[in-house]
Amino acid sequence: MIIAHLMSVVASASLTVTTTPGQAHEGHGGSGNPVNIDATVRAVASTFVSPFSNRPLIPLNPVPGAGLPIAWLPDPALGRHGTLTMPSGTTTDPLGRNSIVYTPRTEEANGEGYLTREIGTVQASVPGSLLITQ
Repeated sequence: MIIAHLMSVVASASLTVTTTPGQAHEGHGGSGNPVNIDATVRAVASTFVSPFSNRPLIPLNPVPGAGLPIAWLPDPALGRHGTLTMPSGTTTDPLGRNSIVYTPRTEEANGEGYLTREIGTVQASVPGSLLITQ
């Protein structure tokens, strides 16, 4: 029963990555506008009560998404067009968030010539085992 409960805790958790703004563009005459990239962990805290003792077996954490390590996985395409600034700490804050900033470089053509696009993604992950212990 405990394992099934812990599996449901992990299954109910989510990790989303959002960007503001949603696109980046290399700058004309200087760096492009920075893009904030946020990873947010939504974890559901639920108490597992023993059917034998009627007491909680795992203590409930009031901030289940806080203090989780985030592993950022940026696409190599981003490095060709700008720089990522990683935070000094890679754990989530009390709201379950961690952020990095992407700053596009200066465009070599400076607005002249053909417009080309390249898609780059950023992924984030959190170990499932830590979701259980948090």
